Amino acid sequence: MIGIKKLSALLLGTQLLFATGSSSFSATQNYDESSSEKTHETTTESTKKLELHDSISATLESQTSASSEEQVIAEEQVADSSTKESESKDPPTKESVSRAVGVQASGSGTSDSDPRIVENSAELRTAIETDQVAYIQLAESTDIFEFSGSSPRITSNVTIDGNGRTISYDGNAFVVRAGNVWIKFMNMTFGSPDYTIPADEWYGFCRGYGNSNVTVEVENVTYYSNKGAQPFHNHGTNSKIVFSGKNFFSSREGSQSQEFAECNHFLFKKNSHTIVEHATGQTNSIVTSGRDFSFELEAGAVVDYSTTSSRFVDNYSGNGTMKIGENASLKINGDGTFVNLSRPMNLQVDEGGELGLTFASKFNFSNASTFNFAKDSTLSMAVTNANQVFNNTIPAANFIIDNAYRLSFNVSGSTNSEPVNAGFTFSEFVDDITGYGITAGNTPIDKIINQGDTITSYRGDFTLSPSTDFDTEQKTTIRGARSIVLQRLPNPAVILDIKQVVKDTSAAFNLTDYLTNNNVITGVDYLLFSKQQDTESFNDTDKIAEQKIEAKAEEAEEVGTATVTELTEAEITSSVEFTNLAEQTEYWLYVQIKANYGSGDSEWYEISFTTKTDALNVTFPTEMFFNTEMSEADRRLLVTSQRYRVKNNSAYPIELKINSFSEDGESGVDLLENIDGDTKGHLYLQLAKDSEEPTTLKKDLANVDMGELDIDQQINLQFTGEYFGNAGKEINTKYNMILEFTRTGE
Repeated sequence: MIGIKKLSALLLGTQLLFATGSSSFSATQNYDESSSEKTHETTTESTKKLELHDSISATLESQTSASSEEQVIAEEQVADSSTKESESKDPPTKESVSRAVGVQASGSGTSDSDPRIVENSAELRTAIETDQVAYIQLAESTDIFEFSGSSPRITSNVTIDGNGRTISYDGNAFVVRAGNVWIKFMNMTFGSPDYTIPADEWYGFCRGYGNSNVTVEVENVTYYSNKGAQPFHNHGTNSKIVFSGKNFFSSREGSQSQEFAECNHFLFKKNSHTIVEHATGQTNSIVTSGRDFSFELEAGAVVDYSTTSSRFVDNYSGNGTMKIGENASLKINGDGTFVNLSRPMNLQVDEGGELGLTFASKFNFSNASTFNFAKDSTLSMAVTNANQVFNNTIPAANFIIDNAYRLSFNVSGSTNSEPVNAGFTFSEFVDDITGYGITAGNTPIDKIINQGDTITSYRGDFTLSPSTDFDTEQKTTIRGARSIVLQRLPNPAVILDIKQVVKDTSAAFNLTDYLTNNNVITGVDYLLFSKQQDTESFNDTDKIAEQKIEAKAEEAEEVGTATVTELTEAEITSSVEFTNLAEQTEYWLYVQIKANYGSGDSEWYEISFTTKTDALNVTFPTEMFFNTEMSEADRRLLVTSQRYRVKNNSAYPIELKINSFSEDGESGVDLLENIDGDTKGHLYLQLAKDSEEPTTLKKDLANVDMGELDIDQQINLQFTGEYFGNAGKEINTKYNMILEFTRTGE
């Protein structure tokens, strides 16, 4: 694989300017998890309008290619000194770093009972390269262990125990220079949560260099980086990354940020727990270099993987395999695609395993893919910007439900086709299983699915056989649904999701997703507490309020030998509101669906929420970058950028405007209002808000309405357009944009 790592952006500072409206006020800037976003909050009652000056930077250039693995091209424009100071990303000081030069390393290094103790990077390099010991431990210290000099070269099996130390490196991490070796890193932290300690190497902290049969294992490892932010690079044939113990990886957007990993094979050991937060904006979160791709969890392993603005995995050329072991849990969330081109995926979930997959686009698995869900397993698949879960129709023979507990599928919109685009085969039932129920939206379909049945996705409809097929009305209901749930029976009612609108002194809630499982629903209870509760024994002294949704007496009907009042769907999903709450206070809400028989009651659904303040509070990007990429089809220089988040954290809706847009300095590149006339050497730049029509950015732009943001609503801003200059000539441009946020109605 050709390794090309490019960055073309100028880091800029951001000025804040608050509009008039109060003679005196205070303002706070609270950094959130992303280094390029801030949460801004005004703290006086009378200040309702906030103007935010954001800087935009771009480099207009053509793409550059590399001819070999060793050739890496990095082009970075450095910010001015004032910006550097504001970023606070200086490396650790000499006083804070463990050096201990001249101290002789001790221990044989043959095993964990007699490790080689090293005090500094020179001793570490000697233990790895010269002595080739099997077990190394960093000397006990609270100081940062800083790599200095060249990268340690690994050619033999070795375990490196960090002994709880924090590791700092800047382009000189470990490199593997032989095949058939195993390297284990344990008990260490790379970088720091505020990203001030560098963990900078875009080929990972242990680069495999394409060697075959290389295993990199991590155990109790934590990683933070927003520069060269790529933990792993191990893409040799049959090479893999193994996770054991508890691990946490945070790769954030910043200078030279990259993929989470370049590797084909991932293994999560028994009872391990791994969290991955990949938000660098790189095209892919995982790069496979072709061939087969595997992602396997052993029994009891837990993996929570989220990726923002990146495809989960690139277009691997072989087969994809995902296996979730017994009682293991895998959740993968992304706002892009799982894989771009149609690829085979063989997915197996063992007994009691849990799988949750949420992406914006349809799952582009080929129709040769296979899915097997064992006893008591669960599946949740959702697409947030598509009307079907699968892009290609999955045959019923390839999707086996072998006594699984529940499978749910959610889409963002409905069309005249069933929302899953897959068939199912139901294996022989084990004892006490009576069938499967199907719920479309919140509507239970009056049909029991029996063992040996198949559901086929055929001509836009679900078709059931050999049991009696769904009737016309049932098929119409399924086609119009945004969710399909296959639930094993018998089973009590289930609460799947509750919408919450939290303000400063009030909070409203309503059921949005639930399963009746053929129970008659008679009520919904909402209990509000000041402290977290044990649902087996509520503490009434902590209870603040209680609300109940109950059916009207005139809706009573006979169910068996009993008379019950059944809630309508509108009543079940109706909103309840709690008022007179304290600002900025944490509360605990417990919700339960009540059925005609106690065995049908749902489990208590717990929600923890914190009331807001009356201040205007918005999260927005403080730096926005774009550059150009040459299209392969017609050689045009198209404007590209990542998506930038704007979120309303206030207790009320707000209006968003572009107050003004102007160039900072003179780049010689004019902004075009349209592309009908002379365009040579100029830039046509647009700002897109989600899927709405883009706004053309031009000189002296002012007072452009960007719409309203509801409470907790989030939007994405992204640059598009075209540059009409010469390819290969680099031009830096700099713009200032003032975003204006105003409380709705003021």
